[in-house]
Amino acid sequence: IAVLVWAYRKYAKPFLGIVETDLEMALWVERQQGIDSDLVGALQFETPAAQQWGSQELRTAVIDVVAEVSDSLDVFEGFNKEQMVRRSVTLAVTVVVWGLLIALFPAHALAFAQRFFLLSTVHYPSDTNIREVIINGQSLGESPAKKEPMLRPYGQPLQFEVNVQGVLPEQGTVQLRGRKSGLQTEISLTKSTEDKQQKIAIYTGQLPRLVEEVDYQLYVGDDWTDSARLRVIALPVIDLRTEVMPPGYASAQHNAAEFDPRARQQAVIEGSRVVMHLESDKPLTEAIFKVGETTYAFQHDQLASTQATHTSQPGAARFREVWTLPTPGTPLHQVTEAVQYSIEVKDRDGLGLEVPIQGYIRLKADRPPRIMADMITRFVMPEAVPKIYYGAVDDYGVSRVRIHQELIQQEGTQRRELATIEIPLAQPKPSLQDVYTIQLAPLKLAKGDQLKLTPEAIDYRGSAEGKATLGEPIVIQVTDKQGVYEAMLESDRRSDRQLDAIIRRQLGIGGSQ
Repeated sequence: IAVLVWAYRKYAKPFLGIVETDLEMALWVERQQGIDSDLVGALQFETPAAQQWGSQELRTAVIDVVAEVSDSLDVFEGFNKEQMVRRSVTLAVTVVVWGLLIALFPAHALAFAQRFFLLSTVHYPSDTNIREVIINGQSLGESPAKKEPMLRPYGQPLQFEVNVQGVLPEQGTVQLRGRKSGLQTEISLTKSTEDKQQKIAIYTGQLPRLVEEVDYQLYVGDDWTDSARLRVIALPVIDLRTEVMPPGYASAQHNAAEFDPRARQQAVIEGSRVVMHLESDKPLTEAIFKVGETTYAFQHDQLASTQATHTSQPGAARFREVWTLPTPGTPLHQVTEAVQYSIEVKDRDGLGLEVPIQGYIRLKADRPPRIMADMITRFVMPEAVPKIYYGAVDDYGVSRVRIHQELIQQEGTQRRELATIEIPLAQPKPSLQDVYTIQLAPLKLAKGDQLKLTPEAIDYRGSAEGKATLGEPIVIQVTDKQGVYEAMLESDRRSDRQLDAIIRRQLGIGGSQ
């Protein structure tokens, strides 16, 4: 543009700025021809105002004289034709040269015209011609920059296929630049298939993982594509929240503050109900809970979901969609064994999680109850009323206590089960300690008989059957008065020996011989 302005002002404007009248031109011709002022007079006498001037015969005579002389006048005398001829020749040569160039290189000429006059980005013809660019099976033509930016899922690979014709180099490249990070990387395009007769080949290359929006250009031989853009579709971000409802008998001991609802590994009491909620930052089309090969569908919770707000103000609500797993018919309705599960989702873009959510629900041990019983002496008379001292504990409560009776006669050769003693409890208790008195007279025992008493405790598990535990059995020896006295003496002697052993240990007597 600057050169054109300079040429116009130097060579064209001086000539275009000159304006001459007919009289000025006539005076210039008279000077060049050396004639009188008849030419100027004739021009003036031809004007309409000349009708009022002097003699008509004189006017007519001047005009006729000039008319006779005009054929012999050279009006171009004194005009320099050399400059005009030189410039005309230059113009003609220029036109011919450009015409030859356009005829020999029409594609180049067309590209030049488009780039110069339309400011287009069309490329000049090259030996290598990129005919088609395909990304992950989607064709973008030969000019991806003219297409809408391509959308690809986050974290997914990019597979490039380039259809090339003409001179076929061994490889090409794809240059990528991250829009956010500014990092650049190159992917090699290698020749996968080639038709040497038609000079056509397909080049392929792969980016293992797309993590941000990028601009990319392809280079094969002396051809390239304009910069185009790949936009990333974010994968859904899923937040899993677990709600545990223990069975009624254990609800009092359940401490919600100690429970982490977002943990993937949970321990629950047998019989608990587990409810799962998924929170997504994108609209979902489905959410699947999977145990082994069995699948269960989450349901969209319309009440708990909130819509996105298109504002950048701090504290503005974001999109939040909640899906809940209905527990009836699932292993989570009443957990009776360990559950290993996975969760998969799909959003409106058809995308899911990079890795499915994996979790495990194990049973928290509800230990069986413990019970212990003992007596002051185990040698009794047939009509005695001995007392059994017992105690029982459990994590969530002891619901029942029983004592099983077994009669052993004739030195163990005969055994007979007797009625079980039920010890009533008003309500389940985590721990209890009490005394139970047994009436031996109704059993009609004789000397030498043995009565084996086995305590049993059953814990409380709501509507489910409680777990039972047997304690150490107590064997009562039935004897007479003499046997009772001897048992008492033996007990005293045993106590004396134990006391003597304690004193010796304290005094260090008999430590070494």
